[in-house]
Amino acid sequence: MVKISIMGVLNLISLEEAISLAKSIEDDYLRSEALRDVVSELVRAGRFEDAVETARSIVSVNFRLEALMNIASGLFKIGERKKAEKVFEEAVKVAKNIEDVSSRSAALKDIALDLVRAALLHSKGYK
Repeated sequence: MVKISIMGVLNLISLEEAISLAKSIEDDYLRSEALRDVVSELVRAGRFEDAVETARSIVSVNFRLEALMNIASGLFKIGERKKAEKVFEEAVKVAKNIEDVSSRSAALKDIALDLVRAALLHSKGYK
């Protein structure tokens, strides 16, 4: 099986084309993984609204949570605390809907840890 690396082709095409390409992947897991990677690139480019929209289209709950946490962390780093808090809240809602108790607990633990990190950075005056 040949795995297409979205990260590898991002330098060759626009982010819009990358999003379209990722959304066209038929396998749910691989599409979710690719979209998570695209979200990371959108965050790096400062395109947070596009990143949130793309994250919401991710089928895999785990990859969607990773994407949302990446967005929230990116927003905190640039001082957009209120927007980051909204994305964290969305991540919590997603995590609370995980049926498996162990997976739900692990997801909420990860969110709590990221919130603590963000709060510590904010309290020290870091972006």
